[in-house]
This record gives sequence, structure tokens and C-alpha cells, in this order.
Amino acid sequence: MACTKCYTDYISCGVETITVKGELQPSTVYTWVLTTPSGAKFSQVIITDNAGHFTISTLSLPNGLLNPYAGDFVLEVQTDDCTPAIWNDSAYCTPYFCIEFNVTNGNHVKATLGCDCQ
Repeated sequence: MACTKCYTDYISCGVETITVKGELQPSTVYTWVLTTPSGAKFSQVIITDNAGHFTISTLSLPNGLLNPYAGDFVLEVQTDDCTPAIWNDSAYCTPYFCIEFNVTNGNHVKATLGCDCQ
């Protein structure tokens, strides 16, 4: 069994849109899959922008799902043949296959996940 390497991150409580960075292939169709701490899965087909980023509207998820008491969520992206996509897949970056994140309280607003490899 292969090891799964996730990038660890967080978002702020109450954000309506999450920008997911990580330099996937630009202008490409993918499916994101969000797994909740209890194992429920949500997904949506997206197209990346010219930088390989995409957005997730939290309004498309059940109310209260992304809360600071829920635990760790895992976000994965699949290609059109259902294989896992690799973020930041280049000689200059550390690639990863998923993003493990939680939701935090406070007055700091963070609505991005992932890492730009510049």
C-alpha cells in the first residue's frame, strides 16, 4: 500500500468561498472530493483556472458542516479517470495528494487551502 501524503492547513470559520491553491494542471476538469471527520463524502466537478487553482463555495455544503468542533477534513482531487491528482508536481516543489485541514475560530480570516509553489 502506498503512503498518502497530505498537506496540512486550516481555514477560518464562516468563509463562503475557499480558494484551493497548489498548481494543478491549468484549465483542466477535475473532481474534488471532501471527506468529513465522520467519513461522509461530498464532491463537485470543477475546472481549474490558468494558475491551476479552483474555488469551492461553502454554500454548496450542508449548513454548519465546516465548523471548528468537527475535526479534520480531507480534500482530494481526482482526474477524469478517477485517479488522484498530484498538487505541486514539479522538480521545485514538494508534491502532495490531498489537503488535511480543520476550521478555526477567531478574528483572523483565511479562505485559502494549499500551497503555491513559486
